[in-house]
Amino acid sequence: MRPVKRGTCLVGFLMLSACFGLQSKATVGQQGFIAAPRSPVFEDGPMVDAAVLRSDFDLWLERVKTTNPDLGGRADLTRLDAKAREIRATLTHSMTRREAWLRFALLNPLFNDGHSGIFLPKYRAALEDHLKQGGSVFPVEVRIDQAGQIIVSASKDRAVRVGSVIRKINGIDARVIVADLVARAPGDNERHRRAWTSRRFAALYWAGYGDSGSYRLQLGAGSRQIIVAGATELPLHLQSNPRPEALYSFKVLKGGIGYLRLDSFDEDLAPALEQLSTRAIATFRKAGVRALIIDIRENGGGSDPPWQRSVMNRLTAKPYAQLSRYSIRVTPENADPGDIIGSVQTAEYKGRQIPPPDDLLRFTGPVYLLVGPYTYSSAIQFAVAAQDFGVAEIAGAETGGFSCQTGQVRSAILPGSGLVVSVPLISYVRPSGKGCKAGVLADLPISEDDARPERAITTLAAEIRRRLER
Repeated sequence: MRPVKRGTCLVGFLMLSACFGLQSKATVGQQGFIAAPRSPVFEDGPMVDAAVLRSDFDLWLERVKTTNPDLGGRADLTRLDAKAREIRATLTHSMTRREAWLRFALLNPLFNDGHSGIFLPKYRAALEDHLKQGGSVFPVEVRIDQAGQIIVSASKDRAVRVGSVIRKINGIDARVIVADLVARAPGDNERHRRAWTSRRFAALYWAGYGDSGSYRLQLGAGSRQIIVAGATELPLHLQSNPRPEALYSFKVLKGGIGYLRLDSFDEDLAPALEQLSTRAIATFRKAGVRALIIDIRENGGGSDPPWQRSVMNRLTAKPYAQLSRYSIRVTPENADPGDIIGSVQTAEYKGRQIPPPDDLLRFTGPVYLLVGPYTYSSAIQFAVAAQDFGVAEIAGAETGGFSCQTGQVRSAILPGSGLVVSVPLISYVRPSGKGCKAGVLADLPISEDDARPERAITTLAAEIRRRLER
């Protein structure tokens, strides 16, 4: 069993309060009678001495500044340094690993880079262990909208309807919770941080507010409240080893339109992606599919070779690339003779991916990539390569991540606290060289419904059918 702390919770993460007591009448969900939420249980990790925390914090910042090749290109260095001094000044006493992370992570948003940040170690595996030990997690999947509202996107409890706005959780204003979580999230910008937080809401809520066993939710504009049992299964984005069939799927839509959902470009899942791609395009060809939708709205990235080999090479016979220029930090691992270790090299990129000329499964009809705020990393690389080389039209909402990405992320464990830090080694400029300070912009804009993502598919398919029938 891991050490846990019981009996208090954190409002605003850092303000102690006696909360979660049942203060007003509430109804119960379909689970039947459920006791009021108990005092929250946290997994705090080991206690870490203040001097060790300060040493870890300094080491983290030093690694960021000596590894990231373009820190000032995204971050306001004056604000970053000021916030770092503010956080370091609070490291005056021993803390648990979790408590230290709550402070350290306040620096995450200031990097303006989803590949840069500090994290609790192996938090997905820790959550799975927590469930095996009889614990639970927040039971509703959510999206955080532009106004900072928590919108229900999936729920197994029929009393919690998809599309409902959660006003309070265990008596705490949802806006306070959102502000706390997003304030510790990495991401290229605020839109990306909201999307990142949404997909990891159960884990972040657990880290900040604990597991209260059951959860008292106030929904909608009124004072209606229900109590819902905590979930004993993790949502897809928090599973350490999700099943490939949960990440990849395909179907034929009305009007001869193929639909292909690709939620990851993880190298470990490359064989599953290859198999799925082969089956999908063979099925589309047999069904006489005339146009193709590739949905990467829930794809947070991975690496480039999977989408190059299994997807892009089956959409075009023309050479393409995902970048035009790059800046890289020279390390002992990547240095050529005469390079200065620690320096930053910037160069034009002239390389091209050459698709096999005789791929019998190549799809030759119009292709539409459906993107959204969560699309990131290598999924953005896929999107800019397809857009800038005319392979596909981009549809959907602007990506949260910038269209010019960072990559070759290096992770390390801080020696005293055990917290995990990540820093990119390289920054890329997209093939067109334009629009680096924005996300990937859609050629065919379609608004994203935070609660009902299938509506974007329906809207796009209708527009494609209209085009095909012209």
